[in-house]
Amino acid sequence: MIKYIYLYRFVFVLSFVALFNLSHNGYCAESVTVKENLEKLIKTNSCRECDLSGANLNRVDLSDADLEGANLSKATLSLANLSRANLRNANLKGVALGGADLAEADLRGADLRGTSLDGAYLGGTLLDGMFVLSKPYEHVGVSEIEKEVYVEDQSKPKQKPKAKEIVVAPRRILEDPPPNLPVTSQKEKIEEKVNYPQAPQVKKLTLMGEVVVPKEPEPVEEAGDLDQKKEVAALDTFKMDTLARLLETNRCYGCDLSGIDFTDKKMRGVDLEKSDLSGCNFEKVDLSGANLKGAILTRANLRESNLKKADFYRADLTGADLTGASVDNTLFDSAELSGVIGLATL
Repeated sequence: MIKYIYLYRFVFVLSFVALFNLSHNGYCAESVTVKENLEKLIKTNSCRECDLSGANLNRVDLSDADLEGANLSKATLSLANLSRANLRNANLKGVALGGADLAEADLRGADLRGTSLDGAYLGGTLLDGMFVLSKPYEHVGVSEIEKEVYVEDQSKPKQKPKAKEIVVAPRRILEDPPPNLPVTSQKEKIEEKVNYPQAPQVKKLTLMGEVVVPKEPEPVEEAGDLDQKKEVAALDTFKMDTLARLLETNRCYGCDLSGIDFTDKKMRGVDLEKSDLSGCNFEKVDLSGANLKGAILTRANLRESNLKKADFYRADLTGADLTGASVDNTLFDSAELSGVIGLATL
C-alpha cells in the first residue's frame, strides 16, 4: 500500500513539473502576444502582420484600421465596424463576421476559407472572389434553404504583404540634385484604394438642328415628346424585366426599381440591398425580415407595411411615410431618417 502511495506522489510531481515547463516554453506566450497586439490595435487603430488569432472584437469600431497581413484566424468580429479597413492579405480563416460593416473595406488577397459573412454589409467591399447561392442542406432533401457562399479566385493565390518602401541609391556627389521619387496624389490614392461600380451613363436627348417647316408642319415639341416617350417606354421595359427577376428569385442587389408599385407583391425576406426604391409604393406590403441595407427609399410609401425584423442599415429613408407600419425588432442603425413620417423617435 505504501508503495502505491509513493507512486501516486511521484506521478503528481512529474505532472506538475511538465505543466510548469509547458507554460514557460511558449504555450502561454501566444495569448500574451495576442493581448498585447489587441491593446496596440485599440490604441493606434493599426496592427500590421500582428497575431490576433482568436481575439474577441465583437462590436469594436475598427473603421479605417490597418490590418494588412494580420492573423485574425478564428477571431470573432460580429457587428464590428470595419468600414474602409485595410485587410489585404489578412488571415481570416474561420472568422465570424456576422453583421459586421465591411463597407469599402479592402479584403483582396485575404484568406476567407470558412469565414462567416452572414448579414455582413458588403457595400463597395473589394474582394478577389465572388458570392454564389448554394443549397447547403440539399443532400438531406431540403432544397428550399439557400445561402450565399464566398468562392475565392483561384488565379490569385494568397501572398505575403509586400513592404511599400522606396530605396534610394547612395549619392556620391553631394552637389547632384536629389532623384525624382514617384509621388502619388491623394486623388490617385483614393481611386486606387476604392473601386466603386460606375453608374450607367445618363441618357441625353439628341439635339435637333434647324428644322425646315413645311406647309403643314408637325410641331417640333411633339417629335421631342415622342423621343421622350420611347426612352420612358424602354426604361419601363427594363424595370419590368428587373421586377420579374426579383419576384422570381426574391433578391436584386443594387437594382433600379424606383417608382414601382409593389402593392399585393410577396416581399417577405426579400434582399434589396443597395437598391434604388425611391418613390416606390409598399403600402400594406409584407417586408418582414427584408434586407434593405444601403437602399434608397426616399419618399417611399410604407404606410401600414410589415417591417418586422427588416434591416435598414445605412438606408436612406428621407421623407418616407411609415404611418401605421409594424416596426417590431426593425433595425434602423445609421439610417437616414430626415423627414420620415409616422415613425416614433428611435
